[in-house]
Amino acid sequence: MDNGSFVVPVYHEFIKKFSQLVLITPEKGPIKYEIRKITTMGKAIQPSILYDEGKSMKAFFRNMGDNRENYILNASSNDMGQTWSGISSTSLPNPNSGFDMIKLRDNMYLAAINYSFHGRSNLSMLLSQDKGRTWRTIKVLENTPGQEYSYPSISRSKSGLYHITYTYERRKIKHIVFNEAWVRNLI
Repeated sequence: MDNGSFVVPVYHEFIKKFSQLVLITPEKGPIKYEIRKITTMGKAIQPSILYDEGKSMKAFFRNMGDNRENYILNASSNDMGQTWSGISSTSLPNPNSGFDMIKLRDNMYLAAINYSFHGRSNLSMLLSQDKGRTWRTIKVLENTPGQEYSYPSISRSKSGLYHITYTYERRKIKHIVFNEAWVRNLI
């Protein structure tokens, strides 16, 4: 974040399911941290938290609901995660699977999700240019019926390279590396 702090998304699945964030502020001496609850709703877990600017954050959640068609859930905060809006559905399908999102340097959001209501045979990269309100697929990473591509993770290195790793057909871990210029060429 702007002040050098960072957040770590966490969640609980034991007895009661809920999501939290740990706000860590670097200081001289012992590390200062605060645990802040995001949800009490049991179906919104495994948050992906995007720092917007100032004191604004957005959280996107895996949907553990039991409906036939579940969507990725979201919430927002305007006070550094002290309080959160109610949970609402996005337009992104979620087959009860993990996903990840990251904010690009130009404020666009990049997501790696299983773009399906059922199964994990499709893994796609999506982009939002309006802070998560609308999304479009920019690259299908995997799409083989009967196979599984799951638990993607996105990170950015200090050199500006983006890394996506995910479980490949339940046998290996696949690693993709690209830069922001590559993403812009897909738009």
